[in-house]
Amino acid sequence: MIGARPHWFEYQTVRVAGARVAPRPFIPVVLEVGPLRLGVPGLLDSGSDSSYMPRSLAHRLGLAPVPLPPGAVLPTKDIRVGLVHAGVRVQTIHGSAGFDAAPFLVPLRAKRPSVVVLGRTPFFEQLEVRFQDWRERVGVLPRRFVRPDRGRIGGKAL
Repeated sequence: MIGARPHWFEYQTVRVAGARVAPRPFIPVVLEVGPLRLGVPGLLDSGSDSSYMPRSLAHRLGLAPVPLPPGAVLPTKDIRVGLVHAGVRVQTIHGSAGFDAAPFLVPLRAKRPSVVVLGRTPFFEQLEVRFQDWRERVGVLPRRFVRPDRGRIGGKAL
């Protein structure tokens, strides 16, 4: 999608555990569970394979984290996590991009994370994300998929 213009979001300075942190690539997201919709800032984290949601937010959405079974591959062995699914809407220059049942890990006992973290799966698989740290902004575009059965990108033959 070279040449396409992303929807830019300025980095935000937020409070985490009572302290202000340096500007980070937060974007506005809407979490959806049934008829409930909740707008929150989501931290785009290209270094995280998983997405995370604070336990308090999962409870506000009426979600009960399902503990992962022993032996499950986890980001850390120090924190027990459960799994929830929520719909997510992200604004792009071409309108809203939706994820019907995005998986989120939720710490079962720890208080961290205190923000929603949008990891690589599924967000970076379906969105093109452009970081411009020197300008303290992040761009978001919907990604156009190559269909292996057709050999096309955006309707044009390869």
